[in-house]
Amino acid sequence: MRDKKRGESRVTGAGVIVGSASFPGDRAVKRGRMVTKPLRCIGRDGERTFHYRYEWDDDQITFEVHREPNPDHETMNRDRWFQLTLVPLHESAMRIKWIGPPHRMEPYSAKGIPDALIPEAIAIVGKNVASTSTKRDDGDSLNEYAMGMWERFCRQGRARWAAEENRYYFIPGK
Repeated sequence: MRDKKRGESRVTGAGVIVGSASFPGDRAVKRGRMVTKPLRCIGRDGERTFHYRYEWDDDQITFEVHREPNPDHETMNRDRWFQLTLVPLHESAMRIKWIGPPHRMEPYSAKGIPDALIPEAIAIVGKNVASTSTKRDDGDSLNEYAMGMWERFCRQGRARWAAEENRYYFIPGK
C-alpha cells in the first residue's frame, strides 16, 4: 500500500481497481466487507483519531466514522456515527449524497471529520468529490451545514465553485 501525506489527513491506497470499474480503490476492500482504518482529524478543540470503515455496492460507497475502531452494537447505538455517502456523478467525480451524522451531531460536530475524510474518500474511489447541485435538480440539495463546509473549503483553497454545474468540487491534494 502506498502512503503519502496530504494536508492534515493521511491518504492511503489510491488507484487499484477492486471488484468494479466504477470504484478503483484499496486492495483490502472486497464488495460487502468492512475494513476499519484510523482517521486523524483536527477540529476546533484539537487533534484526535477517529476510525472509519467503508463499503460499496454497485451504485454508491458509504463511509462510517466512529470513535472506536470496531464498535459493538451497544456502542453504535449510544455514539451513533458520522456518515459520508458518495454516488456517481460522471466519469471523473463522485457526488456527495449525504455527509454528517444521521442521528445527532455530538460527538462529531466541529471535529474536522470532513476535512480528513474527503481526501481519504478521493484516494479510495480514485475520483474527485463534488457537492450536490444547489438547484435541487438531482433530487437532493445542500443543507446549511453542508453549504458551510463547502464555503469553508473554498476559503481555504480546498474547493472550487463550478457555476456552470451549480456545485462545488473538492481540490485533491490541498
